[in-house]
Amino acid sequence: MKALPLILPTMNPTVRKLMLTAHVVASVGWLGAVSAFFALNIAGLLSQDARVAGAADFSMALVARFVILPLALASLVTGIVQSLGTTWGLFRQYWIITKLFLTVLATAILLVKMEKVGRVAAAAWTGYDLRQEKIELAIHAGGGIAILLFATILSLFKPWGATSRGTPERKHPAANAHVSVKRAALTSAQELPRPLKILLFALTVGAAAFVLLHVMGNGFSHHNH
Repeated sequence: MKALPLILPTMNPTVRKLMLTAHVVASVGWLGAVSAFFALNIAGLLSQDARVAGAADFSMALVARFVILPLALASLVTGIVQSLGTTWGLFRQYWIITKLFLTVLATAILLVKMEKVGRVAAAAWTGYDLRQEKIELAIHAGGGIAILLFATILSLFKPWGATSRGTPERKHPAANAHVSVKRAALTSAQELPRPLKILLFALTVGAAAFVLLHVMGNGFSHHNH
């Protein structure tokens, strides 16, 4: 049986622009919300005033639940729809696959950590010392900012070129020649300086390692409890 192509009907220009706008707004908003969460987290850790610390901890939960989580899900959904509804495709470019991988795992980690955010917020006015949990959340937020910044870099530079799915050959010789010229132009446009390629590769490995450590750390945490 022939596999069905994983692509939606191509969106018209108006829908495409609206979807792109929604994706950019959600992604930038996600980054800004995580930055606000990080600032509140640091304020709660450093403040000597119990009332200020409690307010910061409680506000973190509000930001995480009603801002970060909806924006993360919106960014993921709009990104997938935009890829499937345009010629970019979902598995035709290495940078899109990498960005999808990071977005899915970042969203999954966020969902897992929401329970800990809730515990910190619940203890905000009780006087219980959850400093270790707050330090862990601060590290997670800092790593999340780094991952989202890296995803933004991927969207701007679009490195690494097309996968085998992104350069289909056609049966007609003339069509093949046209595809070859188009592929050469695409490769030339996506060619990056060697230092930038090394930097992007290092950031990719670092981001993947950070996500893996998050997953392993969460597993060990549950095991210890």
